[in-house]
Amino acid sequence: MATKKGLGQDSKLLQPALDSQNNRGASLLEVLAAIVIITTILAIVSPMLFLVAASRVHTRQVEQAMDLARSEIGLIQARMTRGVSVADQGTLLPPKLASEEVFPASAPTSVVDNRSDATTTAAFKVDVDGDDFIVQTFRDAGETFSEGSNDEELAIFDMGVRVYSIAAESNLKGSKGETELASLQFGGGLKDRTTRPLAALYTEISRSDLEFSLEAYEEYLKPTPPTPTP
Repeated sequence: MATKKGLGQDSKLLQPALDSQNNRGASLLEVLAAIVIITTILAIVSPMLFLVAASRVHTRQVEQAMDLARSEIGLIQARMTRGVSVADQGTLLPPKLASEEVFPASAPTSVVDNRSDATTTAAFKVDVDGDDFIVQTFRDAGETFSEGSNDEELAIFDMGVRVYSIAAESNLKGSKGETELASLQFGGGLKDRTTRPLAALYTEISRSDLEFSLEAYEEYLKPTPPTPTP
């Protein structure tokens, strides 16, 4: 009887240990299940978080590009207001297009480091708060003053500014650049920024404060006569 009693007491002593081992096994399974669930959630959410962050960067760069385009137009307008001599037109004003219209001008096909080396098809690099952009500027022939003290100086012209992300450099050099604006929609603009401008502005620049400004403007508005065919 003493032996049976002793065995009964031993089994009671072993029961907590067995229960502890069972709980330990259950806890391990719960931890593994939690790890699998967390890993699955991260795998699903991480790409979305990346796209959201990238989209925010894209939106910020679009705002910077627009400010840069406006500043380029402001710079040219300020120079025109002070007056640009005939000799300085090639250095102080945007490169002149061979065509009559500004809007359909083609995308740049090369990228240079300095503004002074830019042409209608060679855009120049600009740094804005650590972000690099590629700027293309161009203008039409415009209209010059034909009389007065500003004779032969430009009176009015149309100009265009396109600002590309630095991510578009290789495509621009490969003649794969586009002129349509990059999309602002979620995700779409991230792909467009490698070929399309983030900002594009087209405007009229003139000297409207001079004696013969009105005459020059009226002359500029006259339609260009068609080129005679041989």
